Amino acid sequence: MTNASKTTCAGVKKNGDPCGSPASDETGFCFWHSPRVSPEERHAAAMKGGLMCRPKVLPPETADVRLTSPEACLELLQESVSQMRKGTIDIKVMNSIAYSVTAACRVWEVALSAKLNKLEKLVHGRMRRR
Repeated sequence: MTNASKTTCAGVKKNGDPCGSPASDETGFCFWHSPRVSPEERHAAAMKGGLMCRPKVLPPETADVRLTSPEACLELLQESVSQMRKGTIDIKVMNSIAYSVTAACRVWEVALSAKLNKLEKLVHGRMRRR
């Protein structure tokens, strides 16, 4: 069994807890605590990591969509699924689009239900008059 002090970073977190990350160099520190890494290198790595984790989104000049019909909702959903499969948009963005399309479809469902209720009342009213 290996000695934990040889494999674990000797650095201390800002809250005072031991780092616990694997030591990446012979100084016994991880990348973030190593005295060999300059603050500029740490900052550049943090920025790069932050950019890599950012979800892929469409550019701002992408045309707006109007969810004015169930067909428009289906078209947006199909287009978005294709973009997600190609890696143009992140899955989190796709999930947001799918949620928005679901909400729009629910609005259409409620609107159609109200129209159907009006038609049923109209038909029943005419049938009673006969």
